[in-house]
Amino acid sequence: MKKQLFCTCLLIHGFLPLFVTGYPIGFVGNACGSMMPIHNASAQSLSAPYAVTASQANFNQGNQITVTLQAISGIFEGFLLEACQINGNTIVGTFTLQNSTISQTLQCSGAVSSISHTFDILKSQVKAIWTAPNTPNLGNVEFRVTFVQNFTVFWVNVKSSVLPSVFSKASTTVPNTVLLLSVLTAAITQVFHFESH
Repeated sequence: MKKQLFCTCLLIHGFLPLFVTGYPIGFVGNACGSMMPIHNASAQSLSAPYAVTASQANFNQGNQITVTLQAISGIFEGFLLEACQINGNTIVGTFTLQNSTISQTLQCSGAVSSISHTFDILKSQVKAIWTAPNTPNLGNVEFRVTFVQNFTVFWVNVKSSVLPSVFSKASTTVPNTVLLLSVLTAAITQVFHFESH
């Protein structure tokens, strides 16, 4: 009985820090959809002292884009980063870490589809590489971040500028051009064939 009681106490104390401090090591899978930390507190309504930016203004299939999470003032302890379609809010693409000491990949909507912090150490900047999916007509995408300054102070859905997909334009233009050239080539061939006879 004493042994069982000891084990029970050990388990409670062992898991207590996770409930008290939220997700200090960044396993925030439960927050993937809402991006809302389970901190028993409300998100800040004022403008965030943080920003998320992309190294390109638009993207094509398979493009690799550097995404930067930056503190405009102060620092942040935790974060959750996702790339989402504007229409439908689907999480898209994959991430590659730039610094595995402070960030880790998550499986929010498939392998390495999001990233979060590893430990609640103070940070002023985090970078990651986002690879656009090989999906035609993906539509516009934006990066969304939850920044956690401390357990009770955090901002949800801080957004980057919208990145338009340029693939849809290329996909409609290139085939039409190829078709036109094929028709012209066939016509010229017929003309030469007719004149040779």
